[in-house]
Order: sequence, then C-alpha cells, then structure tokens
Amino acid sequence: LKEQAGGKCMLCGEEPPKNQPILCVDHDRSCCPGDRSCGKCVRGLLCCGCNGGLGLFKDNPTKLQQAIEYLKRALVLNPLVLEGILNEV
Repeated sequence: LKEQAGGKCMLCGEEPPKNQPILCVDHDRSCCPGDRSCGKCVRGLLCCGCNGGLGLFKDNPTKLQQAIEYLKRALVLNPLVLEGILNEV
C-alpha cells in the first residue's frame, strides 16, 4: 500500500506537509468505528487532512456531493466571479 501511494495522499495526490510528514491509514468506519482498523477494511493512505475530512463527513458520499455542490454554488455567487475577476472552477 505504501508503494502504491508513492509517498502521496491517495485522495488529493499531494505529499504530506513537512510539519506532519506521515500518511494516515484510511479505513471503513462502518466496519471499525474510531481510530483503529481490523486491517480488512483499509482503503488507502491519505494525508491527515483528507482522512479527517472523510471522517467528518462520516464517509457519506451523499454528504460529500452536497458539499461539492455547495462550494460550486458559493463560487458562482462570489462577486469576484460575477465581475469576471476570478474564473469559475
């Protein structure tokens, strides 16, 4: 798994920050709630930010999609985007 990740987060593709140079083991919390995994439910290695983000969204794809749509709407409503100063994503 470590070789597969290549030292980068398997979600965002970035290397972990210098002040926290580790990758966290991401696991299915419906199998093993909390911080520890049985080992059978490991999904990948993530930077701690991405791993924590998934945990805060309770690994719920619907909630994550809702967050994406919210961010897209907020960006479109941004006055700098409306005035053409910033580009939309």
